[in-house]
Parts: sequence; structure tokens; C-alpha cells
Amino acid sequence: MRIGRAAVEHVFLVQSHGSKLHATLQLLPRTGHPAFPQGPVLAFDDDHCHLGGVIAELLRAGGCDGTLATPSPMASAFTTNTLEQPRIQAHPIETGIRIATALNLAAIHQHHVPKTCAYTGRQAVPIACDHVVLVTSRLPEESFWLALESDWDGLWEAGIGSFDRIGDCVAPSTIAAADHAGQTLAREFDGEEAPFLREHVAVGGSGP
Repeated sequence: MRIGRAAVEHVFLVQSHGSKLHATLQLLPRTGHPAFPQGPVLAFDDDHCHLGGVIAELLRAGGCDGTLATPSPMASAFTTNTLEQPRIQAHPIETGIRIATALNLAAIHQHHVPKTCAYTGRQAVPIACDHVVLVTSRLPEESFWLALESDWDGLWEAGIGSFDRIGDCVAPSTIAAADHAGQTLAREFDGEEAPFLREHVAVGGSGP
């Protein structure tokens, strides 16, 4: 479930007054075609990975007049680490998506969204929209974990001495993060911490 928690501010509180909020999973096609919102749509991306641009392009492909807003100075800022950011930002621009950077949402109202500067906190010109898609933090899917944790006696009788949780049960994130969490757990399953390997870069000199 999207909770509107932001990375720039400690807690981003959304107060909705007649606006229509949408979660990203509602728009991603699973079977058939998703029902796209009618009217101007704002995608607020505080995830900073690739998903914000994907959602904005999906809305545009569905005929929506879309704006992608982010507190960062660029769209999908984290993808600078994977050398994808220039392409991710260029493609939405080419398809007619407006990109509003360095902005936080102050609230969500009907037909418009007040916004503030991510650096100074000053009020900025509101963005006109009838729908808002939050690409922000999500609550963990931990109901199964909590059920297991509350029945230690039953687990012990079944021969289960320990269990752990990873991925969306801890903190919903990217597929890469879930894959890394699974591999780490497998390597450390016997109680020994997996060594952290890194490349050693030689600076200067004629070689090793």
C-alpha cells in the first residue's frame, strides 16, 4: 500500500480533498488493459528509480495529459548510478510528458496540487490535475511473518528452529533489491556473515 512517505522530508503527509489517488499497481497491466484516469494526471516520484518514468509513459500511452514531479533535481535520480538516467529522462520529454523537478507536494486538493520547493520549502505554483499517482514508499507485506512470529510453539513442534524475512516483507523495493536480499540470506543461512567483496582501484602509477 502506498503511504506517501517521502525521502526528502521525514514524513510526507497527504491530505486528500476530493482528489483521486491511484497506486502504481492499479496502472500496471496484468490481464487485459488497465483503466486509465480521465483528465490531467500528476505522477509524484519519490522512489527515484525507474518506476516513476515508466508510470508517466504508461499514462501518456493511455491518452492522459501527464506531469512527472520529483523532489530531486532530475527524474529517476538514482539511475545515475546505473548510467540510465539521461535516457530515462529524455524519453518522457520526447513523448510530451512535463517534468517538474525539485518539488515536494504540500497537500492534494481537488483539481490542483499545492507544491513547495524541495530546497527552500517555499510555496510554488500549484500543478493542475484531477488525479495523482504516488510513486512513493509502501508498507511491507508482513501479515504471514507476524502470524509465524506469534506461534513459536507450533513452529518448534513442526521442527522449525528459525526463520527470517526478506524482500517486500521487510521493505518493498526493486526486484534487484529483493534478489540481493535472497542471495544474502542464502549465504548467511548457517550463521556466518558473507564477506563483502569490492574492487580495489589503483590510482596513479604504471600498473599493479
